[in-house]
Amino acid sequence: PDLLLTEAAGDGDFKLIASLRPEVQKRTQEFAVQQNITTLRNRVNELGVAEPIIQQQGVDRVVVQLPGVQDTAKAKEILGRTATLEIRLVDDEHDITAAMQGQIPFGDDLYTDRSGQPLLVKKNVVLTGDYITDASPGFDQQSGQAAVHVNLDGRGARIFADVTRDNVGKRMAILLIEKGKAEVITAPVIREEIGGGRVQITGMDSTQEASDVALLLRAGALAAPMNIVEERTVGPSLGADNIQKGFHSNLWGFAAVALFMVIYYRVFGVFSTMALAVNGLFLVALLSMLQATLTLPGLAGIALTLGMAIDANVLINERIREELRNGNSPQSAIHAGYDRAWGTILDSNITTLIAGVALFWLGSGPVRGFAVVLCLGILTSMFSAVTVSRAMVNLTYGRTARLAKVSI
Repeated sequence: PDLLLTEAAGDGDFKLIASLRPEVQKRTQEFAVQQNITTLRNRVNELGVAEPIIQQQGVDRVVVQLPGVQDTAKAKEILGRTATLEIRLVDDEHDITAAMQGQIPFGDDLYTDRSGQPLLVKKNVVLTGDYITDASPGFDQQSGQAAVHVNLDGRGARIFADVTRDNVGKRMAILLIEKGKAEVITAPVIREEIGGGRVQITGMDSTQEASDVALLLRAGALAAPMNIVEERTVGPSLGADNIQKGFHSNLWGFAAVALFMVIYYRVFGVFSTMALAVNGLFLVALLSMLQATLTLPGLAGIALTLGMAIDANVLINERIREELRNGNSPQSAIHAGYDRAWGTILDSNITTLIAGVALFWLGSGPVRGFAVVLCLGILTSMFSAVTVSRAMVNLTYGRTARLAKVSI
């Protein structure tokens, strides 16, 4: 049903032309673009780029923004390679000399390995990179050369074990296909059945090539080749200006919140402001320990965290005021205010934390960066709003035996 068949007659020959229907072509193209976006995102994550942006533009274009990348040539090489891995059996039964003269046997392909030796490789593909679950660079224990260690999934491990058991003594070629051109990396002889789903690929020219191939195998192959049609490099001046504006907005926001709290809650407002400053210090310290890159979404997360963190102190202060209006003594009002407000603070922060975890789990790029700052800020705010502010209150009012009044 996906093929459109048309008849063509000419020169006494009958021809039947098969082509894909337009709707099938469109569906295949959309699938290839979406699959390539997923693969590109996996590769960028392997490169360790902070908050990348990968999104579709138009019908057949993908926009990739990589902030902070120094080696742009290396990034382009990694993103543009198709890197399809195929494992096939070598055909040693037919004459290689005749194949080099153009008489290639049916069902075979003629390739040249890295040493320049011609090989007849069967067209039947035993395994592809789709069965790979993990790949890591390493070294061959016998020769000491760079190699790639590959782990196969359950189905791939069974197929590989069956093929190696049935073809002991024959050679197996490992091909890396780049934009339609296949290269035989290595063609070892199968000595025995290989089980367990662990495969070692030797023949790498350098450790860097082994690392690149392992990265590409982990991220997956591109569904269709991609070409770079436009490239732009944005200098740091524009980004630095935005970061500076975001930093100033955080400072002005903190100052506005502090002024309101001091005017409305007096001394307890000072305690709340100091706890908020400690919360910001803890948050920046955690981000520094994680070696996070401070971007605009991160600054937005800090601003939101500071605004939400003060809510806990507002709840505590209002609870203390309510206890004082009910006729309780200042010491008992402070004690009851912190204890009874804790449940509400915990519930509200847990619900926000769930939303932050969902953003990190389902989002990508800047959304995940915002979610990380938000979740860390919630954890630090719960500590600073309750523990730090209460320590300051106890330090100020706790030494008085009979407290007559408090400034709140």
